[in-house]
Amino acid sequence: EQAPTTQDAYLFRANVNNLLDDAENPKGLAEPYFLKYIEMVKEKGDAEIQKNKSKLIDAYSTIAVVSVKRGEYQKGRDLIGEVLKLDPENAWAKQTLQYLEQESAASTGAASGQ
Repeated sequence: EQAPTTQDAYLFRANVNNLLDDAENPKGLAEPYFLKYIEMVKEKGDAEIQKNKSKLIDAYSTIAVVSVKRGEYQKGRDLIGEVLKLDPENAWAKQTLQYLEQESAASTGAASGQ
């Protein structure tokens, strides 16, 4: 297997693997490729990050959704935080983060008997 030499090859593979994954019970097949894409873009600096901002947001968002579906809520929140760093006004990220915080507070309250 030859490794792709461009970041877009990793993004393509991530998107294909995401389609192959189980939507209801995801295994995270796309995550390593999204993470490699993110790493490659970040290594190239701020200009490249700005140029690929929407693709980075999609990558972070997709990994966040899969993480939450797998019960990895803190990881999901962290990834949504990355979306908000790129786009502080991102409505989806703000709403999803608010929902996760409400769910966390509700489960914490239920766990402590409140």
